[in-house]
Amino acid sequence: MEGKIGALGCLGRHCRDTANHNSSPGLALGGFFGFNILGFVDLGLEGAWGQLRPQAFSGRNVLDLYSLDANALASSIAAEMGVPSLPLDFNTLTIGDVKSTAVHAGPTVRVHLIPRGRLSAYVGLGAHYQLWRNAYDTLGGDFRLSFHGVSIPASAGVGYYVLRRLNLNAEFTYDYAAWLAASIRHPDLDFVTPLLLVEEAALEAGSDLKKDLPSFWSLVLSARVRF
Repeated sequence: MEGKIGALGCLGRHCRDTANHNSSPGLALGGFFGFNILGFVDLGLEGAWGQLRPQAFSGRNVLDLYSLDANALASSIAAEMGVPSLPLDFNTLTIGDVKSTAVHAGPTVRVHLIPRGRLSAYVGLGAHYQLWRNAYDTLGGDFRLSFHGVSIPASAGVGYYVLRRLNLNAEFTYDYAAWLAASIRHPDLDFVTPLLLVEEAALEAGSDLKKDLPSFWSLVLSARVRF
């Protein structure tokens, strides 16, 4: 069993670039629970939650942070829902504040390069569910835009057994994400769609949304206990 604390950052235009969210790293928390085989392989479940700190948002429209055209997106969603127009006017979504979080969870395998002794070194790979959620306080009401997909977190860690069953460790993870769906939550609109629909509206505005959505990295310190 392992607990982790450190920093989470992002890569990709819509999360990192100054013209979009311009997000700085924030707090990351995570954990691992599983079992070890002969000192060489860990098999288990892993999860992580982290905050990002967007800098470029005040006074801007939510969709501007994703290089989306409000009218084109509204038309696409209305057509998908089979209605002539939406009850929500995207042009009213001027931001006052935003909270940005990322979550991933799923099975992970880790291979130990030093299976015996006080030193620890390993590499790991997982197949996880991935979420990137941004909650906006806007003039048009609370607006939450979430992206859902799958990720492949690749990690490397080194540590030292301060006690026979207690290891203190440092770990770096690159979390590559493939995005599949998006969801919108607002008092006037609750909508979930394959990412393809939003991507079509983005292409009309000259943006490649799927390509420019983020992947993530984290650098954490952890304490591992073996039973």
